[in-house]
Amino acid sequence: MKKSFFLLFVFICSSSILYSQQLTLVSPKRFYSDVVVDIEFANHIKFMGECADKHNLDIFVTGGGFRKEGVSLTNTVVEPAKFSNHYVGHAIDINIIYNKKYYNSDDLGNFSKLPQPIKDFITECKKNGIRWGGDFTKDKDPVHFDSNLYIKNPSKWKKLYNIYQNQPEDLTSDDIGDIIDMLYLTGGKKPSDYSVGFILETFSFGANSWKTFTMKNGYKIQCRIYSYGLGDLHLEVVNLSPFPILFYWEVNGVDISPLDGYGYNIIYGKNGNKYNFSEFKITGKRPQYFGAKITVLKK
Repeated sequence: MKKSFFLLFVFICSSSILYSQQLTLVSPKRFYSDVVVDIEFANHIKFMGECADKHNLDIFVTGGGFRKEGVSLTNTVVEPAKFSNHYVGHAIDINIIYNKKYYNSDDLGNFSKLPQPIKDFITECKKNGIRWGGDFTKDKDPVHFDSNLYIKNPSKWKKLYNIYQNQPEDLTSDDIGDIIDMLYLTGGKKPSDYSVGFILETFSFGANSWKTFTMKNGYKIQCRIYSYGLGDLHLEVVNLSPFPILFYWEVNGVDISPLDGYGYNIIYGKNGNKYNFSEFKITGKRPQYFGAKITVLKK
């Protein structure tokens, strides 16, 4: 009986350890995009969403959650740390939108001048066990929030690092190239209106690789391509113009229906793979954020 109980105990403990070593996709309230983090950090992300909702804030994810080491970043506030908590899915970088104003690193770094709702958001995150980069004594990083895992439990950090950094990507370079080769973006009231005029292969690829484009009518948009490493690719667009814009995706030269938050299509790539093309719902808030997700469905 004791032996059976011991084996059961070992099995339960082993299962819980395996379960805790898992990247998961979280869709928090008031976040403009999903976030991939370690499952044990997911509750912190959900709390941030609840807290943002409580204070009527919107969260724009700038640096993602989990990040592969060596990923090229642009417009970073500080150089990535050698033992970054992003490498184990225990961190996130964000900008905050309040009352139609966008608060980036320059704004968030001046805590005393922030609106009270943003101050309250940061304070409540800290009370909930989330470390804020604005408190760092060296290389302050006010867009950064994490669990402080490397300091609190370096052996666990190293264990997760070895698992997550060495696991293969779900998307191959052929998949990404095939997807990018198929897509074209147009904008306006109908597909023929003021084309954005670029093919997505002009992008650099990565979590923070945002590029700004000017459309033919002078309006500006910001775009990025980013894989969460879960077998899908996100194409994300932010409308920086003063007026709403309706975008259309062209796949292999064929217009996909306007984004409505529910539409999806099965599309076929040149490499013979099949993909599920689904669309994000357009947000009514400013800045307008939307895009598409492509999931690889192998032959």
